[in-house]
Amino acid sequence: MKRTTFTLALLLSLGYASQAQQAAQPGLETTVTKFTTSHSMAEVQQTANDFERLSLSDKSAWLPAYYASLVNTLMAFSEKDPAKKDALLDKADQFYQQAAKLQPKNEEIEVLHANIANARIKVDPEKRWEKYGEIVESSLNKAQKINPNNPRVTLLKAQNLFYTPKEYGGGPAKAMPVLEASLAQFGTFKPASALHPSWGEDQAKKMLLACQNATK
Repeated sequence: MKRTTFTLALLLSLGYASQAQQAAQPGLETTVTKFTTSHSMAEVQQTANDFERLSLSDKSAWLPAYYASLVNTLMAFSEKDPAKKDALLDKADQFYQQAAKLQPKNEEIEVLHANIANARIKVDPEKRWEKYGEIVESSLNKAQKINPNNPRVTLLKAQNLFYTPKEYGGGPAKAMPVLEASLAQFGTFKPASALHPSWGEDQAKKMLLACQNATK
């Protein structure tokens, strides 16, 4: 089954602000800024290395581990070689586990888990759909229970509907109201700090436009 795909354009349009979260995490602000201003996969890879280094140097901070996992996941979506995809996702899962231990009830971590599972499905949809599809659904349901107003939770639910065939209850018409709900949530969402996750609004707008065009 066709699933969400992330391109380099998406990698470079996550929309993070570049202000320091806290003095205890030197280098995080700089690395986030480098990530959001990258212009090639080589530069994105370098920021992944930097996030990994920051995470390994301070295992008490969850944001570096979150970003290390996120960037490896996004690169996996763009990678065409299945073995390389899985290698990136193995690394993403390693840092996800680290972040999850520090933030066991955080909806952003559950969204991250769902994204990793979506990327695993993309490697071999027929063989992996059942196993990882359950992880996607479970993670997003957990995230929604933690914070039903988080726009990224709603966005991923909409994306899953968008890429699910109509005969299985999905499609653009089903995704459209969920995307509209996500955009409404983005309108009032305020991250805990300038470096906490705030991505997704641009993706929601683009997908809503795609839904509108598909249902004309």
